[in-house]
Amino acid sequence: MCYRYMAQSNVTQMDAQNICLKQNSNLASVHSEEENAFLNRIFTYGYIGPWYVDGVYFGLRYENYQWKWLDGTKVDYTNWGPDRPLDPVNRTCGYFYPDEEPNWIRKWENYIPTFRLNRFVCEKKPRLVFVAEDL
Repeated sequence: MCYRYMAQSNVTQMDAQNICLKQNSNLASVHSEEENAFLNRIFTYGYIGPWYVDGVYFGLRYENYQWKWLDGTKVDYTNWGPDRPLDPVNRTCGYFYPDEEPNWIRKWENYIPTFRLNRFVCEKKPRLVFVAEDL
């Protein structure tokens, strides 16, 4: 996968998804501990503030009584923080919680859909380009 880490002020999860879609990508989905750790290393570079400023949206959303990835892939891995997710009927958006507290390192949180963050990550499959050369 190719990832693009974005910083833009005051975006909801769906605002972030729409920005990703304009770039032919989706908010990132996470399918393994290795991918989760890789993305969190990117996010913590330059980390400067509290979670509510520096949480990072990804593409996990609660719809029709289940968690779904916005890119349509199967939810085959989760890494919720302690006692999470909370009230998913109202707190429908997943996001990365930065490495601020020991019990929350690389963990996920969920919150209300109108919640605005300043960072998110898009992903898309790499394209192979074949170049023919005259010999």
